[in-house]
Amino acid sequence: MKKIYSICAAVLFAGAINAQQLDVIDLLFSEPGGNFQSPMNDTALEKGDTARLWFIVTNNLSGMQGLTMGDSLTFGWSVDGNNRGNLIMNNLSANISNGSNLNAYLTNSFLVPNTAGTNFEVCTWPLYNPYQPNTDPMVGRHCTTFKTKSETTGGGGGGGGTGGGGTGGGDTNATSINLIDIHGLSNFYVNDRSIEFKFASSHVSNSIELIDLTGKVILSENVAEEEGSVAISEEVAPGFYLLRAFTVTDSDLKKVYVK
Repeated sequence: MKKIYSICAAVLFAGAINAQQLDVIDLLFSEPGGNFQSPMNDTALEKGDTARLWFIVTNNLSGMQGLTMGDSLTFGWSVDGNNRGNLIMNNLSANISNGSNLNAYLTNSFLVPNTAGTNFEVCTWPLYNPYQPNTDPMVGRHCTTFKTKSETTGGGGGGGGTGGGGTGGGDTNATSINLIDIHGLSNFYVNDRSIEFKFASSHVSNSIELIDLTGKVILSENVAEEEGSVAISEEVAPGFYLLRAFTVTDSDLKKVYVK
């Protein structure tokens, strides 16, 4: 009987180990001293810039296991399939309860490719947590394709430089790619069971997504109009979600609570 119990216990333990995982759900850039709540435009990054690369990971460890202060984590990452090494987090500075997110940056000195209008893919995946190493780089993995800003051709010749904030330089979409108003406030948020949005102008690319903490897209709506609201189904459970808005070349992400 003791031997049978030992075998059963081993099987149960192995099953629990296999179910444990952390899930990377998003990647984004900010200015070197910025944070993930103020992301850069991930499809119009300035070529050759230095940026901070953030990732967001959800604690989906089995058995409602939490991560506690002092725990160590390791993540691998790559750019266009080329391994960039590991991020080793020796001591967490806060507890990460099961189902909640950890926001951290992989590097504070990511060099954006020095070519205009080029795509590049960044991938991140968990390698180690206090309960079990992750031997499969496809488990918990997330990849995002970023793009450097395309060069615009200004009319006429010389003088003038690139000018700082005007709409000159041939960018005909300048009024349709903003997600931030002149006061730096995000123009989309959750109010009761609705997502309120206001883009700089109407455009066929304007869209809204609501994403749960496992990375699953719960709601996806094309909202080509300039402003309005999108109803959140009663089937969407109350809790924290990621709300993302897109335009033709811009996107922004924020954490929201649905009542």
